Amino acid sequence: MILKSFRLKILIDELPILEHTKRYYFNIYGDANCFLCGVHKKVFHHIWLCPEVINLIHAHLDLIILFIRQFILENTKIHITLNEILSLGIWDVAYCDDKFIFVDLLRGFIPQLLIKHLQRFLTISQIHSLLTSIVESNTDFTKRSIWIPYCQALNIWKNDLNITRNIKRYFYRVDSFLHLHGIDHTNSERSCEGLLQFVYFSVNSFNYLVFGII
Repeated sequence: MILKSFRLKILIDELPILEHTKRYYFNIYGDANCFLCGVHKKVFHHIWLCPEVINLIHAHLDLIILFIRQFILENTKIHITLNEILSLGIWDVAYCDDKFIFVDLLRGFIPQLLIKHLQRFLTISQIHSLLTSIVESNTDFTKRSIWIPYCQALNIWKNDLNITRNIKRYFYRVDSFLHLHGIDHTNSERSCEGLLQFVYFSVNSFNYLVFGII
């Protein structure tokens, strides 16, 4: 259940990252940057694109591609090359807000381009099994290798500054920050509209969403 909750938070952009936390404790965190790299703002995609973890992302990407190739081989005896998989153009790790990237796959979104490619070799049940394994692996990787180290770095930072729960309660000021920065928190779901228009169907909200890309 813990991993399911974590997976859902990744899907809907609800992990308590630094930029989200600032909405409630701006007087404490101010303009602090990512606690791992210390350079960039900790916006949502930075969880996976932080310079301190990018090598881990590339290594995990290689494992996923090899897993897909091996799964097809074991279930169909068909040998496909790594270039066939890489040619799909969904494996970039550089952030882009109008193109599917590997980070989206890590979050649990599956492009139809990948589905159509897999349908050349696998049955529907085999595809479902493959995608479920990939998403479970991605969730475990994100939590174990990305999120937990970030939380540990955050705790070290808070301990160094002696930020206690009592201090956080004292500085809890949602409205002051929202009003100061002109944020309309009543329509926060607008940030998902660009993605929602591409959603074709949901296999399981706790597993993954399949959507088409232009």
